[in-house]
Amino acid sequence: MVMPSTESQPAATKPITEITEVESVKCDCCRLTEECIPEYIERIREHYQQKWICGLCGEAVKDEIVRAND
Repeated sequence: MVMPSTESQPAATKPITEITEVESVKCDCCRLTEECIPEYIERIREHYQQKWICGLCGEAVKDEIVRAND
């Protein structure tokens, strides 16, 4: 049995979507550096009084708020 060569078949084409640029941002709490899109960075900074807080530190902040309210 002979299998057709994939080289002779045209490659599947997909539309190229717009590439969103990412920025490096350093957590104001633990200094971890992450790469995120500007819109996400802005949203997090709005939530944390213009400070960048990474996901791990954000969870720790939430835990402390819950404990303080108990």
